[in-house]
Amino acid sequence: MRKLIILSFFCLLVSLAGAQDSLNMRRNAVWAFSGATAYNDCWGYAANGREYAILGSNWGTHFLDITNPEQPVVVGNFIGKTSNVIWRDFDTYGHYAYGVADGAPNSLQIFDLQYLPDSVVKVYDNDSLTRSAHTMYINGNRLYLSSNTRGLNFYSMEILSIANPTAPTLLGTLNNGGLFNETHDLYAVRDTVFFSGGAGGTSGGGLFIYDYRNPSAPVLISSITSYPEKGYNHSNWVNANRTKLVFADETHGSGLKLYDISNITNPVLQGVFRSNTGAIAHNPYIRGDSVYISYYHDGVRVFSIADSSNISQVAYYDTYPGNVGYPGFQGVWSVYPYLPSKRILASDMSTGLHILTLLPVTTKPQVNFNINSVEGCGPYKVNLFNGTVNAASYQWKLLLGGNQVSTFSGQNPSITLSNPGNYQLRLVATNSIGTDSITQNLSVGQQSAIPVPSIVTFNNNPLPVCLERKANSDILVSPNTGLLSTPALEFRGGEGTNFVTGLNCQSTFTANPDYVAKAGLRVNVQNLNSLSMIYYLRFENLNSAPDPSKSNFRIKVNGQLTGVCDRSQSQSYLSNTLDLSPYLSDPGDTLYIEFEAANRFFRPANFIFDRIYLENLNFSGTLNTENTLLPAVQVDLFPNPASGTVTLQCTGDRSQSIPSYKLYDLQGRALMEGMVDQDRKELSVDHLANGMYLIEIVWGSRLEQKTLMIQK
Repeated sequence: MRKLIILSFFCLLVSLAGAQDSLNMRRNAVWAFSGATAYNDCWGYAANGREYAILGSNWGTHFLDITNPEQPVVVGNFIGKTSNVIWRDFDTYGHYAYGVADGAPNSLQIFDLQYLPDSVVKVYDNDSLTRSAHTMYINGNRLYLSSNTRGLNFYSMEILSIANPTAPTLLGTLNNGGLFNETHDLYAVRDTVFFSGGAGGTSGGGLFIYDYRNPSAPVLISSITSYPEKGYNHSNWVNANRTKLVFADETHGSGLKLYDISNITNPVLQGVFRSNTGAIAHNPYIRGDSVYISYYHDGVRVFSIADSSNISQVAYYDTYPGNVGYPGFQGVWSVYPYLPSKRILASDMSTGLHILTLLPVTTKPQVNFNINSVEGCGPYKVNLFNGTVNAASYQWKLLLGGNQVSTFSGQNPSITLSNPGNYQLRLVATNSIGTDSITQNLSVGQQSAIPVPSIVTFNNNPLPVCLERKANSDILVSPNTGLLSTPALEFRGGEGTNFVTGLNCQSTFTANPDYVAKAGLRVNVQNLNSLSMIYYLRFENLNSAPDPSKSNFRIKVNGQLTGVCDRSQSQSYLSNTLDLSPYLSDPGDTLYIEFEAANRFFRPANFIFDRIYLENLNFSGTLNTENTLLPAVQVDLFPNPASGTVTLQCTGDRSQSIPSYKLYDLQGRALMEGMVDQDRKELSVDHLANGMYLIEIVWGSRLEQKTLMIQK
């Protein structure tokens, strides 16, 4: 009786944004400054029937008359005190515009706009109150500076009086008692201030609401420090009647949070909503019942929050349509939706100012959703991504055998199923124009028809084809249980500025354990004389030259370090083989295999990001047969990935037997089979869809399997 051991890992990358770059929004014009290489914040100003845009770049500050949105006219360019910074921020008070910068020694600049449309005049440029501030906000005659450096000292937040608009004075400094290390951004209304507290401190960061009637002694009203998908609390905004709060965590994959703040002493979570999975939101703004969000790679996104239980995306414009995945930070930095004409300003980090027009809803919803992941081995948690656009409400129906099991609502819900089975999931979306729906199959807990090994996690839970998430916070395990596949592993680095240079591969893992990501599985080996593991690595390094001292990958078997400690240089499906036979004490044994990655990226100006992916994993071995001499054979498959044809090469003694092959899809269905009667067999795979397949080769008492990737 043959015993077969195989485990396949792969990543399924799906573009959820669709083919179009916009919905209910069009671009009037785009403007860039010849002396700039990067852009940051934007703001708007209107006076005397004309409209203006204020744009920040690494060079300085730019003022444009956009009354004719198709032909913006420059009315002023002003270089910064330091003319090469990443962060600038703006606000207006009366006929004055105020600007600060961060990342290098700068100043507070004040510009007089009363002479527009003829000119802009800079009336103040001084660093006595701020040499560096990350963001700013003006409410009444108070100017709030987030993460302000005054002189040589850093302050989480400081407040200035601009009662005399061109002669600001210091009113007070926030002493938050160590609750958070920095104020990243804020929103103020009357005497209430909402602070996005970044991270750190005794609270670990979050959203903090203060009573600021006495600017020299603010009082904490309430805080939100524990909430779903918590990341780096970046920025927030409140609606006009102060009943709804939206904030963004500047962390890849974290959704935006909507809170009911009718009672500001007890904010209540209403929902978590997002653009595409993995995208990173930056700055949200609320106008009426709509949230306008600068969403980096996903451009400008507009969501309706009129119904807090059914938050829906109603419009978007993608200024960065070439995005594949969400590596790092590119695309839209900020958005301004408050011009009288209701035109929208958006600043793209690479291409400059985009002037957009929001169009009315004229079509019914366009329904699309994906089963994002399935976690667990019973009960099963199913995470859904809803890519529907233009909807006002959602209804989900779960069916089994054609019978309705349950219904639920929400834009991106997660559901838990107690029992395995082949379900159907139906989404019905509605808006004022009409309704659309779609039904997809959902299989959970179904063991593949292809034989698989006995796999368990280190906590002794037996898993048929299911690897649980076993990792620290730096690893993303993306399970797709059931018929499709076992999981892929993505090792994400932490982030930090205190990088230690001169490390070799092994010492990288001990330099800072916080940056080490781990995953493990246990494999029961039965009746095998030899065992090899073939693993496929892919490494990505973005926006910098590869540096092997930063990101490394290694494998342990039964607690022992193997010879594997390397970094794969930007190659997909780079195959490596590790001989596991020395770790087998007898033909039936248990192997504990650990995968570790130590990789880091820098958050400052360099924007360096590293990723390591363990995209595929196979096992092959020779059977333990008594009194039988196994033929010396070699089985190869190339090219892999393949498109039109693939060569199956079987080299060895054919006097006793001739090898045969079968090609399966990942549902276990045999699609092709035949004999390899020569050393090489050319297989036509042009008719197969893109994806992962399995080729099983039987040669006498030897059985091997190879994973084949079709990529056209």
